[in-house]
Amino acid sequence: MPGLSDYFQYSWVIALLLIIAWWKIFKKAGRSGILSLIPIVNTWTLFSIAGLSGVTSLFGYLGAFCLSYATIAFSEMMSILGSVLMLIFLVQAVRVSFNLARKFGHGLGFGFGLLFLAPIFSLIIAFSDDAYLPQA
Repeated sequence: MPGLSDYFQYSWVIALLLIIAWWKIFKKAGRSGILSLIPIVNTWTLFSIAGLSGVTSLFGYLGAFCLSYATIAFSEMMSILGSVLMLIFLVQAVRVSFNLARKFGHGLGFGFGLLFLAPIFSLIIAFSDDAYLPQA
């Protein structure tokens, strides 16, 4: 029976594969692969690759900050603001999945795959011969 340390080893392998996959996806899109490793910048760049404004990628971070502050200061206004920002971010994140599928020449089904099984479908994009189509 596998122990907890076995699961950690598997998770490291999966994490390494995903780092390589996102690096390759960024390179295919004409961006520097190192940007996939930098927090906040990687989200901004991913939104840009998908054809969306990078500014909206910050809404998730700002929303999380507002919600964290609201729990500390018991601020109802910050809680509402954080919830609205997170909702905007989540809608845009769904759009990123479908836009990214389209930018790499795939259809609606692949977009759903990216939305619900992102690790598997990002590996497919990274290691396939799909070309980035900036005008798609």
